Amino acid sequence: MAKDIVDSKGAKWKIYQLRLTLDGGATFTVDLNLADGDKVDCWYNTEKPATGGSVDFKVRAGNNVIYTSTAAATAAVGNTSDRLPTFSASAANGTSYRLVFHSNLADKNSKETIFTEITYPAKDTGDDSIFIPLETN
Repeated sequence: MAKDIVDSKGAKWKIYQLRLTLDGGATFTVDLNLADGDKVDCWYNTEKPATGGSVDFKVRAGNNVIYTSTAAATAAVGNTSDRLPTFSASAANGTSYRLVFHSNLADKNSKETIFTEITYPAKDTGDDSIFIPLETN
């Protein structure tokens, strides 16, 4: 679900809320196309799976990892959450960023549900800056 907001300075933002269910060992990515100076904020938390588990969360810019969550290493098993410090896109890192969620559940038949909210600049052109892959069966 995407929602548009305007802050007190008149800047337009989009807030995207997602609920992801990952199989054990699965990875889900969200791609962002940003301009130099665009700011992004993101948080996530997991619904505790019956079999335990945790989530690895990273932000990649090209081949570089610009953020790695410490929540998976520090949280109680199955109780993972983190808030990405707001980051700004930079010309040095390019315009494409990838948010990567990975379930560490060893059992491939297990499921882990992740709730996330991503805030990023709204474009006046109507072009969306967020790209979420669709999976079909």
